[in-house]
Amino acid sequence: MAVGADGLAHAAGREWRRARQALTAGRYPAGCRRDLHAVVGELGEVTGWLLFDAGRPGLARRVLSDALLVSQSAGDNGMVQLQLSLLAMLDQQEGRFKAARVRAGRGLALGARGGRVEAMHRLRLGRALASLGSREGLTELDRAAVLLDHPRMDEPVWTWWLTGAELALHRGQAAGAVGDRTAAVELTRQAVDRLPATQPRDRAIYLVRHLRTAMAAGAWDAAGVAAGDLVAVCDQLRSGRLVTATRQALGQARRVSAPTAVVDTLHAVTG
Repeated sequence: MAVGADGLAHAAGREWRRARQALTAGRYPAGCRRDLHAVVGELGEVTGWLLFDAGRPGLARRVLSDALLVSQSAGDNGMVQLQLSLLAMLDQQEGRFKAARVRAGRGLALGARGGRVEAMHRLRLGRALASLGSREGLTELDRAAVLLDHPRMDEPVWTWWLTGAELALHRGQAAGAVGDRTAAVELTRQAVDRLPATQPRDRAIYLVRHLRTAMAAGAWDAAGVAAGDLVAVCDQLRSGRLVTATRQALGQARRVSAPTAVVDTLHAVTG
């Protein structure tokens, strides 16, 4: 079974445009304005994520930015927090670390106190700070870990994705950003190993990030294992994000003169 957003992003984008046009034209009963804005804002969040996974981050940013305005107009504080987190994620991926730090701060300022929602914003803040060269980023990720270990009774359902594996991955990447390369390799491998078999797309993404971390550290044995593991999970994946990430890993492998087996494996995966 194919896994990934490539087959869904186009359809979701079409529905988002139709719903957004209906809001702009005012084609709805006045009494349902708030509820309708909340529904359309959430549709924009889902569409933005699918576009991101399909490898279209620019369009994902535009949709999420617009959806954020819609959710704000509905007074949907929870959805606003999720949309801010996704925009911070895009900022982080695109190297806009100061912007990611600002968005995480905005999320925390909205009143996220305790539980997974605060942990989500502290994860984004920690990654941004570490990428800016501050070890305070590791402290923020430690705080996120404590929060994750003490969930609230009223956690939003959309926080399902924030797991111990996800946090380990980000802690590993943050460690690499501040120069702790051995810890980075160990933590990103732990993240891969903690994922259940029912998440093949996530496992592939994690493996690429672990592989790139291992190559940056010159940990060639770990890189070789990761490359071999990647082959086993990529066959039925349909994610433009994964294709882009794997091609970036191949470019990195060539730049750092990785072992031939790693380069050849990544070349085979990218087709």
